[in-house]
Amino acid sequence: MKLVPSLAPVVPLWACSTTPPESGQQQAAAKPDMVCTREAPTGRQMPTTACRRVEDIERRRDEDRQAADRIQVTLHDVLTGR
Repeated sequence: MKLVPSLAPVVPLWACSTTPPESGQQQAAAKPDMVCTREAPTGRQMPTTACRRVEDIERRRDEDRQAADRIQVTLHDVLTGR
């Protein structure tokens, strides 16, 4: 009898620790040019699966790097009076 009440708080935590297999992981294995991640959109608690092509990720990374370089140059010009 005493064993059941002591395990009661542990059972709900144990049940939440396992996660079902993600369909995004299966899709990524089927298509190596796709990358799937679990993301929680702003303002939401529930994560969703987002899949992107590798080419799109690389293009976005290059565009973001160029934008950061432009911001740094502009800030340098403002601070130096150019």
